[in-house]
Formats: sequence, structure tokens, C-alpha cells
Amino acid sequence: MPAALVTLFGVIQSHVPNGVTWSISSVGDVIRVEDGELTGTVAIGGGGVVNSSGGSSDYKPGVGIRLLWTTGGIVGGRRVHGTTFVCPTLSAEIPNGALLGTTATALNAGMNAYVGNPAFEAVIYSRPKAVKPPAIGPDRPGATSVIVSGVAMNAMSWLRSRRV
Repeated sequence: MPAALVTLFGVIQSHVPNGVTWSISSVGDVIRVEDGELTGTVAIGGGGVVNSSGGSSDYKPGVGIRLLWTTGGIVGGRRVHGTTFVCPTLSAEIPNGALLGTTATALNAGMNAYVGNPAFEAVIYSRPKAVKPPAIGPDRPGATSVIVSGVAMNAMSWLRSRRV
């Protein structure tokens, strides 16, 4: 999986301004799915470093592209999906708030290659949820849902927080 992540970020790198480095570890955490407890680590190999290569073109800090990962899983009555934010992204990639077609094509191809890699199954982890009184209903254990597809969303995305 780390080698596949290096390949995926190799596709992403030219859409991000110079100065961003992604370090992909060759060691993974082992998590007990039911309760989210970290139980150890495992050496999986294939990690590496990917440096952005989009040049010194204009970009807006905190603005980027949203990569949406879909699954067939349903947890807590909701369809499971995940998001990877690629931020910052060159302004030229998102003119007028819409993702360039050539950029979307490249990112979608990279995402499809990642999901279709036969060496592993990428999953989205849903954390366990403990129901506290006076709420009604059972506790929900953690769950994993296999990623079946990914798509680069055709709109800009931005990082935000409710924290002050």
C-alpha cells in the first residue's frame, strides 16, 4: 500500500505548488476495528517521499481539491465515504471555482489505479460510537468499508474550522 500511495501522490504532485513534501511511511499502525484501540505496528515496506512539482505559480492558501472515496458500506444508517483534501492547489487548476477537465482526468486515473491495485484493499475506518444516557440505542462498534471508487470533485474546496 505505501508504494501505491507514493504513486498516487506522484500524480497529485504537479497540481500542488513547490514546497510541499509528503512522507509515506513504510510502517503501519494496527488498530483493533471493534474499539479503535491501537495494538501495534507492522512493517509493510514501499514507503517514500514525494515532493510537489507544480512550480511557483499562484495559489490560495487553504484552497484545494477534494478527492472523494466511496464504499458500499453503511454504518449507523449512513453510507460510508472518505475524503482526501489536496491543499494548497495551484489557482490555475481551479479557474472560476471548477476543476480543470485535464486535472480531473489525471487525478481520477490516479485514484482508479490506487483503488484497483490488487496488492491490497484500501478501506475507510468508521470509529466506534458509545451511546451515553439519556440517548436511546445501542453502542456501535467500529467498522471498515472497502473503497470501491474515487473521484476528484468538480469544485474547489477549502479548509475551515469552527475553532476560534
